[in-house]
Amino acid sequence: MFSYLTPGAFKGKQWNDFMGIYHKDEKLQPGHQMPDFVLPDIFDTPIRLSDCRGKVVLLTIGSGPLDDYKAMLPIKKKLYSSYGKEKLEIIDIMIDKSKDGLLKVMANNNVSWTFVSDCKDWSSPLLKSWGIDHICQTFVIDAQGKI
Repeated sequence: MFSYLTPGAFKGKQWNDFMGIYHKDEKLQPGHQMPDFVLPDIFDTPIRLSDCRGKVVLLTIGSGPLDDYKAMLPIKKKLYSSYGKEKLEIIDIMIDKSKDGLLKVMANNNVSWTFVSDCKDWSSPLLKSWGIDHICQTFVIDAQGKI
């Protein structure tokens, strides 16, 4: 990729911006340790990714109204019923402005896994620090915390 994208391919600050985005994205690639986070669930209980060590985690960053997110719900339900909370943790980081959206997704779809959000929508510091600029994104994290 970089053989085609050299500093000459961009003007001035564009190269630095591109490299900043690339390095943020690089951290979320397979084989890397998933960055830890702490976000509140619907009951304002802090949920830490590192508390799930020892289990496989299916982590989705999404939004309830999106078709891509809705399409994954039956698959997640099947996985959750097959493996249960002992072996598999499902965490959905929801991009929303309020907890109402989280509650609607849970109630309307009869799901019981963990939903978290800082309710800051696209202004979330977590999204910015991870370089998340589109959704839905799903990560499978092994029992040691690697993507």
